[in-house]
Amino acid sequence: MMRPIDMHEVTPTTSRFPFLSAHWSNLALLTYAVLPAVLRQFVPPMCELDTIDGSAFVSLVAFDFLDTRVGGIRWPGFVNFSEINLRFYVHHQGVRGVAFIREFVPPRVVAVLARIIYNEPYSAAPMASRVQANNDGIIVDHTLTLGGETHSLRINADATTVRPAEGSIEHFFKEHDWGFGTSRGGRLIRYRVEHPPWDIHPVRSFELHLNWEKVYGPQWAFLQNAQPYSVILAVGSAVRVFPKGVKRTGLNNHPIVLFDGVCDLCEKSVNFIIAHDPYSIFRFVPLQSKIGRRLLLQHQLDADALQTVVLIESGRAYTRSTAALRIIRRLRWPLSVLSMLIAIPSPLRDAVYELVARNRYRWFGRHQTCQLPTPATAQRFISTEMFSAERKNQNC
Repeated sequence: MMRPIDMHEVTPTTSRFPFLSAHWSNLALLTYAVLPAVLRQFVPPMCELDTIDGSAFVSLVAFDFLDTRVGGIRWPGFVNFSEINLRFYVHHQGVRGVAFIREFVPPRVVAVLARIIYNEPYSAAPMASRVQANNDGIIVDHTLTLGGETHSLRINADATTVRPAEGSIEHFFKEHDWGFGTSRGGRLIRYRVEHPPWDIHPVRSFELHLNWEKVYGPQWAFLQNAQPYSVILAVGSAVRVFPKGVKRTGLNNHPIVLFDGVCDLCEKSVNFIIAHDPYSIFRFVPLQSKIGRRLLLQHQLDADALQTVVLIESGRAYTRSTAALRIIRRLRWPLSVLSMLIAIPSPLRDAVYELVARNRYRWFGRHQTCQLPTPATAQRFISTEMFSAERKNQNC
């Protein structure tokens, strides 16, 4: 029996490579209490709204991306820019996070990539920001041009900063490590944002000139004259965003990798996949096992003649280089970039793959029997009890 993925198991460590890093600076959060029914259509699957005294909340958030790096690279023209988003608050299995209704950035490329990678509701629009700070105070201005209008936000705050207590309203709205969304297939997407707790500038006043209907749609027109529940100006910090994960429960929703259980190279490949699969997406079965043979039979593949890894994904079986590249596609960044090699015609890819497959025992060695999984990886193998039961007769 496969156990469900625990949210705490996918907490990044220092060894993980962030997809994006940046400095988020001077985050203005204007938060409004709304009826939960207003937000229910936007709630990602398997999430529930966070509420206080029966009210849900949306926050208009404006801030600056500074020193932005994607894949560790500062891409010219996309290093410093502003963002304005409308977000709300949810929890999933006891873990709090945010989800987004709409997000604006100036660079069209950034908006397109965010839609492709996270399926997030990004749009591009002309924007500008300005920060005036001295010993007396700080003034932060943001503008967004959309629908023939220029919308603006100004926050006037003290120069001094304070750290809100963990039980405070300010902490509740500004501190979230997880972002949640919905994949194109209707599944829950999760990504983690790492940053230290943020100090805030006590806000003196604010001015918001925003046509809610033009920017976010007619369903948000009711906020046109509403007063915010909370207004915050957070200092910000360096942040790291870690690659997405699609929440799956149940064996049928996990891609299954069938591998040669007596091949040294194949065993090392399985361990490599496990080490670079931070969301525990893949499950593994030796080709020589009873379950492996049954899966091959279901997909009309000959177990005795097979010299390839097999990937069973969404009810379909993939072999040779296509299977390998589809596996790589789901590994952590930057390894996933290698999946672009799938653009090479399959006969060329498969010729290289088959050369290695034919010589795998001679070049890399083999075992007499399938190797037992370690206690740390046992849950990643389907029906692990079969290993000890079948090992006696040198079948996996």
